[in-house]
Amino acid sequence: MHRIFFIIVISLTCLLLFYVLPISGQNEQKQKEWTGKLVDGTAITEVELDEIMNEHLKWLKSDGKEGKRANLSGAKLIKADLSGASLNKAILNRADLNEAFLFRAKLIKAELFRANLSKASLNEANLNEANLSGANLSGAFLNEANLSGANLQRADLSGASLSGANMPEANLRSAMLIEASLIEANLNEADLSGAFLNEANLSGANLSGAELWSSFVDGVNFALRPKSLPYIPSIASAIGLSNLTYGQYSNALVELRKEFKEAGFRTQERQITYAIKHSQRLELWNMSYSNIWKKFESMFYLIFFELTCSYGMRPGQPLLILFFAIIPLFSIPYFIVLKWPPKKDGIWQVWISERLRKDLGSNEPVRLNLNLLPALGFGIYFSMISAFSIGWRELNVGNWITRIQRREYILRASGWVRVVSGFQSLLSVYLLALWVLTYFGRPFEAI
Repeated sequence: MHRIFFIIVISLTCLLLFYVLPISGQNEQKQKEWTGKLVDGTAITEVELDEIMNEHLKWLKSDGKEGKRANLSGAKLIKADLSGASLNKAILNRADLNEAFLFRAKLIKAELFRANLSKASLNEANLNEANLSGANLSGAFLNEANLSGANLQRADLSGASLSGANMPEANLRSAMLIEASLIEANLNEADLSGAFLNEANLSGANLSGAELWSSFVDGVNFALRPKSLPYIPSIASAIGLSNLTYGQYSNALVELRKEFKEAGFRTQERQITYAIKHSQRLELWNMSYSNIWKKFESMFYLIFFELTCSYGMRPGQPLLILFFAIIPLFSIPYFIVLKWPPKKDGIWQVWISERLRKDLGSNEPVRLNLNLLPALGFGIYFSMISAFSIGWRELNVGNWITRIQRREYILRASGWVRVVSGFQSLLSVYLLALWVLTYFGRPFEAI
């Protein structure tokens, strides 16, 4: 019985293999078969595409005497395998090569105007002097590709991988390079004017002599290789210098700041200082949670230097904070005290004993209790005096303000109001000192 059962199982298995294997083989064959379309809608198989490549190769080798130049303009060649293909001088304008395989393909002086090469694999491909103007290369892989002298004007290279790519003298005017990886890429004397480089990674890249007129560089990792800065006047016009980052090494940014300083670009120099110090502060904050003191240090830099003057990038900001935040804010408690004074403390009017008009005022301090509008006016006035009350001898702005008064008296506070006034004075003198130091000096230049 067991033998009969065993024979039946073996027979069924053989029948199953006999029918399933050919079907699976046919499915695999169907999956391997590639088809595309020419611009007129004619279907093209992989064999027919190879024939076009062979004819083009004959045309190249014979200098145009034999074969036929490949013209695949507007063709749909999605996921086509053209690895190692010789397509020098081929015409592929507006061709759809989405996710195509072009590993080590030869595309020297090829015409790829507005071609779709999104997510295409072009690693180690030779695109020397190729016309890729307006082409879509978003998410494409161009690692170690040769793009020297290539025309990539207005091309979309967003998210493309160009690590180790050779791109000297390439035309990248107004190109989209957002979040592109250009690690150790050679962009010597490339034209990146008006290019969008936001969040691009230029770590180890060579930008010697490159032009970046009016380019957008927000969030760019600017850790270039040593002594490979772009043309300084051109990068001075770049937008987003203050948002440059440097990864682990700030040498390139320090070098760039030095060049700006020597060339007289003071505003750009301040922006690079901010970029360096801001990145350092974030680095402190992102350290291990066990090192809580680094987080406190980061918060200290944020409150006292970044929010107040942006590490000298905005030297006038301390004055704006003083006049439009500190003075109006502190005038509120002074107004309340003047309108509804506490039992014993408040703001007092003290007449000067050596006053010329003895018929005015009194010899005893008078605690002020004013109506709404006078209380508001005196509150702002006392806030201004408190803000500028710290000085040295005659160099006391608070005393200068009191000299403008028609009457010879001074305003003084007692109790908790005096504490508030003193705290305001300390804040104000800090902001004034910060304004002087950042406007006339470079207090944050040291790394």
